[in-house]
Amino acid sequence: MKTRCIVLIVLFFLGTCCVLFAVDQKISLGKTEQWRGILTTEGVMTAEGKWGYQDLLLQDSEYTPDDATDLLLHFNSTNVKDASGSYSIVKSRISVNKEHTRFGEGCAVLQLARGIELVPGINSMFAPRAFVRDFSIEFWLYPASLTDGESVFVWEGVSLQNSEFYRQKIDVTVFDRKLVWRFDNFFRSPEREDSSFSVSSIERMVPRVWQHHMVRFNSSRGILQYCINGIPVGVLYTTRTGHEGSEIWLPQMEQNDRSTIHLGKSFTGFMDELRIQREYVLKPVLEKYQNRSGQVTTRVFDMGYSGTRIKSVTVHGINPGDSQMSYFIRASDTFNTIEKLKEPWVPFIPGALEQMMLAGRYVQIRIEFFPNGTNSETPRLYDLEINYEPDFPPVSPADLKVVPGNGKVTLSWKPVTEDDVAGYMVFYGPRPMQYTGEGALQGNSPIDVGKVSSFVVTGLENGRLYYFSVVAYDLSHPPHLSDFSIEKSGRPSEVLP
Repeated sequence: MKTRCIVLIVLFFLGTCCVLFAVDQKISLGKTEQWRGILTTEGVMTAEGKWGYQDLLLQDSEYTPDDATDLLLHFNSTNVKDASGSYSIVKSRISVNKEHTRFGEGCAVLQLARGIELVPGINSMFAPRAFVRDFSIEFWLYPASLTDGESVFVWEGVSLQNSEFYRQKIDVTVFDRKLVWRFDNFFRSPEREDSSFSVSSIERMVPRVWQHHMVRFNSSRGILQYCINGIPVGVLYTTRTGHEGSEIWLPQMEQNDRSTIHLGKSFTGFMDELRIQREYVLKPVLEKYQNRSGQVTTRVFDMGYSGTRIKSVTVHGINPGDSQMSYFIRASDTFNTIEKLKEPWVPFIPGALEQMMLAGRYVQIRIEFFPNGTNSETPRLYDLEINYEPDFPPVSPADLKVVPGNGKVTLSWKPVTEDDVAGYMVFYGPRPMQYTGEGALQGNSPIDVGKVSSFVVTGLENGRLYYFSVVAYDLSHPPHLSDFSIEKSGRPSEVLP
């Protein structure tokens, strides 16, 4: 029995210590908590990190479709879809690599005669009888070996004319470690003569290196230009003479009964971001985070009590190279809306927040993301934690005593010993827990009696039963109120002193 009593005393002591000292609390974002506390994002995305949780990082320069987009393939998953909606995928035998991607979450792995087959829709550039003006075809390529004859991109349209098959074709193949772009019967003269144009580079390609390849056509000049990494490496004019100034031959589709695009039919390597635009693209996006920055803003967190002290903000993440995350915070005891505080943003350095002496019931965080100087790397945020110490209300006054008198009641209580107690309020009323009393000379309920431990309420009606309770309040603005003390009653009488 003695041992049991000792154990109970120890447990009570430990529990009391936890109440007194373990007051620090935290708000967590990221990792197991995910990013549910994020209110707005701009230019920032989530991606799986090395521990399997979702990290925050800059969105890369992956293309989005616009009014000029004819075809757009991202290769972020094996379920490839045309983001423009103009083409149907009829065959897809690729795998996806998520580590060597140029943009987005993955790139296409093309090997062993595997690839993708697409069928143009009625609104596509390759639709039957379509008449094309300016256009651009671009993609990223990471060749494994550059073997002669490897087929990277093929469009072919076949129609039956005068009992004979007529073919139109765009064929992009590897020859002598170069890409050769060949256009057969794609550019047509007014007399609809057969034609064949091809363009290539002078310099050979290097295996196992990402390069951007683009062919673009300006219909007003008849110029067909081949660019690698945004630099023109080959040019020709789609005229009868092959020189500028002659009659321009323009792209025009026949009434093709069969029209297909094959990607990577016999190519080994990676492909990413294939796009066809119905425009002459002047500046393709070549940098992973080109002209990119981003920001996230948390929602307004309610820490429960005004005057709550924010002790620290801890973040875990990386800033590769000279990429950067900048941090801002604001705290207030009031807010404009549930999404916004009225206080201005204040920059801070994680781990050095305590010197700023920030306090308030509400807190909000903003983080800005910037790539490195070459726009090739992004910062990554793993998690964020706000540590704060709530400014709890005082404990309720103890040992309330009520002594009735003639038209009055004298109250006394044990004062609260907390340092920030500013005073007490006396509540009174005609019924239990209904402190709506009126008529006392000191005022209606509640009466602010200041920092005292006894008080006389006068002007009360003799013979009437009154119920009393006392509440402590602290120095906060607005003040925090304690719970009600124990309730006591008293009935004034003219026979009492």
